[in-house]
Amino acid sequence: RAVVVSNLGRLDEALEIFGRVIPELRRSSRPPDLARGVANRATIHLARGYVADAVRGYEEAESLFDATGQAFAAALAHENLGCAVAHLGDLPRALALFDDAARRLAALGHDASAPLLARAEALLLAGLSADAATFSSGAARRLEAAGSRAAAEGARLIAAEASRVEGDLHAALELARNAREWFAGGGSGYGERAGRGEGIRCGYDLGELDVEELGADGLMLLQMLEELGFHVW
Repeated sequence: RAVVVSNLGRLDEALEIFGRVIPELRRSSRPPDLARGVANRATIHLARGYVADAVRGYEEAESLFDATGQAFAAALAHENLGCAVAHLGDLPRALALFDDAARRLAALGHDASAPLLARAEALLLAGLSADAATFSSGAARRLEAAGSRAAAEGARLIAAEASRVEGDLHAALELARNAREWFAGGGSGYGERAGRGEGIRCGYDLGELDVEELGADGLMLLQMLEELGFHVW
């Protein structure tokens, strides 16, 4: 239930549920369920900006997953720990965690693209937009060559954001539009919305924003941008 309400955007309600359930899981000695609960709560903590709590949660979740023989889940918790550490501003540790998570996932025979994308986002978060653009563009080529097209387009979305921050607006807009079109054809609503949102930001910066062509989703994104301080009406 906590996961469902968090996916609906009701993060405070989800945290309240986890606050009641996790102590009960500790008392009843159910490590696998406790690990999942702690990991999911850490994700909400990170989304809410409670970064130190997220770090502690992912560290505990990884330890619990390891103790119960869930190597794949432990590797994912390790990657998520890197994301939280990046938000703390410790980029060297975050990058080391991503590299280690990628090695662990590959050793298990699983897709190791997620740590690549997390690494690119961490570079952008640290203000290294030029490095993020270069790395994410290279990652996109590698992922596409390996047959991970969705992950490749995700990397191109990060490259689009990094290019926009660097001031290369035309390149950013092309990357965003191409990614949006691919995700639309592949049935990924999240990817399509992300591409549309980045395209709107680029169009705004270029002075080429056509409100009449946006449609309902675009207008919703515009309202979100207004709330963030982008006065585009």
